[in-house]
This record gives sequence, structure tokens and C-alpha cells, in this order.
Amino acid sequence: KYSVFSVDAGSYSCAVKGHEDLRSPVVCVRDKNCWSVTYTNRRICVLKNSTVDISCSYTHPSSYIEGGSFWFTQKDPLDLSSYSKYAGRVRYNRNTENHHTMIITDLTENDSAEYKFRLLTTNEGRFSSLTGVILTVTGNTLHTVTTVIVQV
Repeated sequence: KYSVFSVDAGSYSCAVKGHEDLRSPVVCVRDKNCWSVTYTNRRICVLKNSTVDISCSYTHPSSYIEGGSFWFTQKDPLDLSSYSKYAGRVRYNRNTENHHTMIITDLTENDSAEYKFRLLTTNEGRFSSLTGVILTVTGNTLHTVTTVIVQV
């Protein structure tokens, strides 16, 4: 248990040692100047040729005006929709304020990656979360195992 004081204002996240890639959502403590991205699902597994929706909600300091947003997979945050690999398959949907969804259609196994959201503002601000959504596209059929227990 840790105590947080007003001098400790800021954005916080945590992870179990050895599993830093699975960080908790960011929590903003006593500060109106926090940036954060929270993903609806952190890991998604889908079949190839299917469609996936990857969603997040986000916050930013009120002094910043949104100027755009996109999703990326590489270390350099470049808009996925600009890559020929995703041409005609990626669509962005801003459902409500501070919520964004990326839709990818006709998935292939090569689409398996970690996807991150990037927020841009009109006054030079930009923010990406440390972690993203890990998408696994498989060509295997998913099997459901049903167990029936009969009590005699």
C-alpha cells in the first residue's frame, strides 16, 4: 500500500516485475494535466480473413485541443492507414468524445502485432501509451471443449 500526496500529482501505471509488457491502465492522480490511454482489450486473438475492432479511451490536458489521432505498430509512430499493407483495410471510428476505434478487415497472420494509439493536438502536443493491444491472427480453427458432468 502506497500513499499519494498532492506533490505526487501525475500519471501512474504499474506492472509485475518480469511482466512489464502487461502494464495496468494509467491512473491520473490529482492533476488535470494527465495524458492517458486505456485499451478496451489488451490481448485479442482472431481468425485470419476476419475483422477486428481495437478500441481505446483517452484523456489529455484540457489546455490541449485535439488535432488528430491514429494507430501504429512500429517504434516510429506512423499512421497505419498510410501503409500499402493496410490499404482499404483500416478504418478509424471516433465513436464518442475521448474514445477511438480502429477496424481492420481481411486479417492475415502478418497483421499480428502490438497496436498503439497516438493522439495529436493543435499545439504541438502528442501522446502514445507505453503499451498497446497485442493482436494475434491465427489460421487455426478455434475449438470449444464442452464438458458435461453427470451426477449419479
